[in-house]
Amino acid sequence: MTRGPHLRLSGVRKPKSIDMTDTNRRYELAYHLDGTKTPEEVPALHASVEQIVTSHGGIIVESKAPEATRLSYPIQHQRSSFFGWCHFTLEDTDQLALIDEALRLTKEVLRHIVLTLDERVAEAHSRARSRTPRAAQPDMDAQLDSAMNDVA
Repeated sequence: MTRGPHLRLSGVRKPKSIDMTDTNRRYELAYHLDGTKTPEEVPALHASVEQIVTSHGGIIVESKAPEATRLSYPIQHQRSSFFGWCHFTLEDTDQLALIDEALRLTKEVLRHIVLTLDERVAEAHSRARSRTPRAAQPDMDAQLDSAMNDVA
């Protein structure tokens, strides 16, 4: 069997091309903040991360305040951090490089990543966040008893 450019691997799909004419693409920024900071300092750091995004034209759609977490491996010699994320839209994709650089230069940000959100994922995430929490749903035992009585 010869191997070469004509060999097709099953199950491997070509990545979708990105439509750069699409305005207001949605992104997710996930980040770890310095774990040596006190919980009182974290909201100000969270606000400064969001300010970096908004100062470069981003519009924050949704965010989660950083929470203390234990790291699986050390990042910059730290075993714990505060992990947070935000979803934002951005019209000018050239600003992503500037946001990335500003976050890299912020010493309180241990590590970060910016991902392009697929529209279907963003919609599913929004729907999941808007669902009624399990505790607020009707008692499942009562529904099960009612269904069993109807069958019997």
